[in-house]
Amino acid sequence: MLGQVWFLCVCLAIPLLMQVSCSSKQNYKLFKDSKLRTQDHLKTKGIVSGPTIEGKIGAFKDLTNEYGLEGVEATNLYAVDFNNDSYTDLVLLPNFYSTPEFYAFDPIIRKFQKLNYNPLPGVNKYSFLIFVDLNKDGVLDLLAGNLHRKTEITASAFDIYRGEISLKKVSYEKIETPFDKAPLGPSSVAVIDFDLDGELDLYLGNWFVENNKMKTPVPDSLYKGKGFEFKDVSDLLEGEHLTRDRETSFYNATPTYAVATCDINQDGWPDILTSSSAGFNNKLWMNQLTVKNQRVFQDFGIPTMYAADDEGQLQSKGGGNSFFSACFDYNNDQIMDVFLGELSHPYDYKTRDRSSILTGSQKKFPFKFLRSEFYHTQSKEDNSRCDKRAVFIDYNLDSREDVLVDNSGYPPHSRLILFQQNDDKAFADVAKEAGIDVLNPSGTVSLDINEDGLWDFITGQTSIRNAGIKTRIYVFQNQLERHDKRSLRFYLQGKEANRDGLGAMVILRTRDEVMRRWITYSYGSFPSQNEKGVIFGMEATDYPLLAEVRWPYKKTGNDKLETLSQIYNFNRLKHIPHQEITLCEDGAWHIGKMDCEF
Repeated sequence: MLGQVWFLCVCLAIPLLMQVSCSSKQNYKLFKDSKLRTQDHLKTKGIVSGPTIEGKIGAFKDLTNEYGLEGVEATNLYAVDFNNDSYTDLVLLPNFYSTPEFYAFDPIIRKFQKLNYNPLPGVNKYSFLIFVDLNKDGVLDLLAGNLHRKTEITASAFDIYRGEISLKKVSYEKIETPFDKAPLGPSSVAVIDFDLDGELDLYLGNWFVENNKMKTPVPDSLYKGKGFEFKDVSDLLEGEHLTRDRETSFYNATPTYAVATCDINQDGWPDILTSSSAGFNNKLWMNQLTVKNQRVFQDFGIPTMYAADDEGQLQSKGGGNSFFSACFDYNNDQIMDVFLGELSHPYDYKTRDRSSILTGSQKKFPFKFLRSEFYHTQSKEDNSRCDKRAVFIDYNLDSREDVLVDNSGYPPHSRLILFQQNDDKAFADVAKEAGIDVLNPSGTVSLDINEDGLWDFITGQTSIRNAGIKTRIYVFQNQLERHDKRSLRFYLQGKEANRDGLGAMVILRTRDEVMRRWITYSYGSFPSQNEKGVIFGMEATDYPLLAEVRWPYKKTGNDKLETLSQIYNFNRLKHIPHQEITLCEDGAWHIGKMDCEF
């Protein structure tokens, strides 16, 4: 079944076109037109699996061999410091269902080296992983999931491991009964502290199950966590588990293929975004306070236009085949926006949802997103498209977030996209010119591999729909000349909140800009995981004034329930090209990546 899902993918990797009315109430092209990406040489020279041209000077450079990863394959990647040496390591899943491989980064030789031992007990195969510190001991624990795999006798639906480090070696101990109610095999998991008590909770997105040879959607689940113990509190998802009289089917259930978190209305309480396949509505679970002073989740997908576009909402199952969603404030207007990735075919109805950017229209909630869909530039032939994952990187440090998109599954047209955001807030695909338009990309993750303040990235590759593709991973290092740019990188460390500040909102105010980042490193279907920390770029003439962190933790005072917010002033920060700073929950900040002194 999992293989069937992954074979649902992608289309034409070219910039697309749509008029959109954005929050500024001005009309402009969000996706700029460009020349059709032609690849006639494929007919005579065979498929080009890697970039079609060498990138221009100042773009990205393939340094896979230099970092010791020549010949390595992966469909999912996890850029995490699993051995706690302050350097980012790599964990890989070579295939869509496989045994994890661990590569430690050696800072002396500047290479990744595969561990000569297995940190996991026994041989275990998984569909996806998430590394997170559940018990606040400073060591990453491991969540490992499988979408329903009835053909694998030993497959487990969802496992949790406690991470331990002894004599500089990492190992994982399986928690035998972490759930009071056994979960199904999820397609995606969101790590969230929904009640802001400092303990991480889990939202499990469930897809289809087979019942009497019929595939039916099943409701999602919410588990309240306390360390390694999780209690089912799915009744807090209003209407999700309702059934009709004399029926056992869940009539509000949708086939959730991906889950993400965000604070859409920026009230300090995390919300949940789900992405549904087969035309079902996406759900926007807003974290609301009831008259009984209880936090519950209510679905605002339809009124906000997140569920589907106008035409899609006019008919049953008229939405899209959504693969992921993720939130960001792309236009720095202090309103959260959403990038929504879809599978689309040339034979789909014109009303079928396409991949989109949903622009937040106003600060007051509930609002309606303004949808800008990607439409194919006209060509002699149409192609299917599947945008499986997006990674936000301000790769050129101009204070505007750019977007890497895994457009994958339909070679030879399905290639990695780099949407560069220009001065007018419009996006144009520059992946080919940057020398990174890899065929059938998979599991792309962002990291700063050489610690120079510029986002680099690693991407895997699949041979879906063409077994002749020579799969490998690619390490692309950013070669940008930064004489007129500067950058600031923040690491978060919580005490009462979760240790890595997952679910925090970081807002940087400079002389010229106000930029914000939602702290999450794992999202989407069968998620990969980005490196910890956020980078803000700015012009060399600009400088930071202060940062605000809305920590994922509630405080009580004067009989009023409030979320914890801290202001960090940078009046003593030196004017240098790049600076790394650790922001502590208690309001202190320190130069460099270091532990806070709580």
